[in-house]
Amino acid sequence: MLIKDNPNPVIFPVQCLGAKPIVSVTTNTENNDKITFERTLLTLVNEKTIKLKNECAIPVKWRLTGVDKLSEEFEVSLTEGRLEPTKTVEVNVTFKAMVEKKFAENIVLEVEDVEEYGIK
Repeated sequence: MLIKDNPNPVIFPVQCLGAKPIVSVTTNTENNDKITFERTLLTLVNEKTIKLKNECAIPVKWRLTGVDKLSEEFEVSLTEGRLEPTKTVEVNVTFKAMVEKKFAENIVLEVEDVEEYGIK
């Protein structure tokens, strides 16, 4: 690059990093992509943990959708947040058996960049 009326070139080093939001999910259950509560005696409480780890070089926003549609027997400690690079957050899902019933509930993890460029 040349600056007007300056015959000497000027060098501006430019560096950038492109990355997609990537979050790894682990649970304290055998099947890592599901949270499964085994049979639980009525009125007892059972808790499972979901660990979310930011695996990319940019901060990400995460959100659990479908939590508002869960039965009253379920409680989720966190439903959204921001994760800095290499950081981890734990989300606790609590189940309290109130009536004899079989549940097949779903929640979905959505991850996107914090600048909201629409990269998911």
